[in-house]
Amino acid sequence: MRKEMRIGTLIMAGMLCTSAFGEDQYLVLARRGEAATHAIRVQEGASSNLVHAARELSRYIRQLTDVDVPLASGETALHAICLAVKPGLGRDAFRFRTAGDDFHIEGDDERAVLFGVYDFLENYCDCDWLTPDQDFVPHQDLVQVPRDLDRLCKPAFAIRDCYYSDARERPDFAAKLKLNEDDPFDQWLWKCHTFTRLMPPEKYFKEHPEYYALVKGERKGEWNANLCLTNPDVLRIVTSNLLDRIAKVYPEKKVFGVSQSDCWDHCECESCTAIDRREESPAGSNLAFVNAVAEAVAKKYPDVIVETLAYQYTVKPPKHLRPRDNVMVCLCTDQCDFSRPLTESRFHSRGRYFVDDLRTWCAITGNRVHLWDYTMNFQYKLHAFPNIYSLKGNLETFLDCGVTEVFEQGPLPSRHQAGETLKLYLLGHLLWNPRQPLKPLLSRFYNRYYGEAGLWMRRYMEELHAVSRVRNETEVPLMMWGVLDSPALPTDLFEHGAIWLEKAAEAVKDDPVKSRNVRWERNANDYTRIMRSEKPTPELAAAAARILEDWKNFPDAARISESSSICDEARTKLEQYAAGL
Repeated sequence: MRKEMRIGTLIMAGMLCTSAFGEDQYLVLARRGEAATHAIRVQEGASSNLVHAARELSRYIRQLTDVDVPLASGETALHAICLAVKPGLGRDAFRFRTAGDDFHIEGDDERAVLFGVYDFLENYCDCDWLTPDQDFVPHQDLVQVPRDLDRLCKPAFAIRDCYYSDARERPDFAAKLKLNEDDPFDQWLWKCHTFTRLMPPEKYFKEHPEYYALVKGERKGEWNANLCLTNPDVLRIVTSNLLDRIAKVYPEKKVFGVSQSDCWDHCECESCTAIDRREESPAGSNLAFVNAVAEAVAKKYPDVIVETLAYQYTVKPPKHLRPRDNVMVCLCTDQCDFSRPLTESRFHSRGRYFVDDLRTWCAITGNRVHLWDYTMNFQYKLHAFPNIYSLKGNLETFLDCGVTEVFEQGPLPSRHQAGETLKLYLLGHLLWNPRQPLKPLLSRFYNRYYGEAGLWMRRYMEELHAVSRVRNETEVPLMMWGVLDSPALPTDLFEHGAIWLEKAAEAVKDDPVKSRNVRWERNANDYTRIMRSEKPTPELAAAAARILEDWKNFPDAARISESSSICDEARTKLEQYAAGL
């Protein structure tokens, strides 16, 4: 796999020593300073999507070599770079192959062809996709491939979804990273926290408090309340409301969430507790309820999937109950430690035990597990969350356990949060192939995204991650709901980081693009320094003014938390510091 994923490096080496080995080993597709020898051919009457893929390939070859490779449909006097759909390769899979003097990029569907185009440009031409507006396209004398090339490329995961603004709001960039949202979920009953949508407390609680969870002797009817899952009327109403919803959007949507609310208050009534005790997990009453709903759904819609969460108190699988064939489990890493890969974490209850639960869920569902993973601190998005060395290992674990669908939750709708651009870059590559080595990806990103500042940015990031990785089980884990003053990341770390970030800023001060790239990470570091400090200094006052200026110009950057009060608190302190108060 390592050789396969970095085959572009080998091709580049071949370009530099063509005279030593002979051009007959390579098929030259474009040569700087010479007229085009190939045309990009699509079938006559090709769809706009296929034509777009052809235009993208032509555009980037022009940037690489200054050679205009024309587009053609049908036969042409030139040799051909053929783009074609070849069903049967596998979901999102594509194939590179040569045939005489022709080169073929074939995909399972039109999207797979586009993925193949971008993969070819990255791994055979050394291009890189850093952000929606920042490509790395080197000048090359040749674009060429081995004459004996025949390579099939398949993704590790069928669903590779990143909840980042640059991926969700820019599908053109998501395609370059070979991400696929492919959201089969009904948008009203999405994949999480649907109990109160199916049974709103404002409609039912006043007259029927018994429909809702009994918690410490009291029925809870808040907006995020859970349900009493053994009440037969609750089953009847939820099932009826779900069937009504399915009727409105079926067959366009075929996956519907029936899942707990976002709180820990599950029902403690005698009936629910009896099931949970028998199953040794509150997942017992939840799954028994969801199975009953799914049974009713299957009678009318046999191809519809009912999804439910394994989240917070339901992460541990039930001992005896098994999900129905039309039930999918969305397992969440919300209680995990991310300082190290899950299999290496010293916080066993937040690492290795989760992996045990994952294996069990995959076994009892027949691998029908949708994995919901978290990649940052959602309480403080602008506060460092050094988890990049966990991403690869965790994705490998998910793959080894049989997971085929992964949703990586990032900062959307926020932008420019701590480590955001690097993490999306890594996730795009690792979701396609988590077996590939991490260090080459990091080197490419630091060098190409930060330019001359790459050395200092890497030092800054490495120090953050080094401190995170040396903790032990007696200390604080790195969790998605961490606090800003957590001892997991000491203040001295950010003060020292400011030195590297200052050097990085100085290194690219004359490059407005690279300077802006450094500035976003500098803002994140200075935010933590300011929020942890007790009084302003001239340096922190200048930093506060810089952050506020960026928030004014880029409002999405100011959405630094899921909590509006945390956002307001930060803005108030920044304004005070900027004013020297």
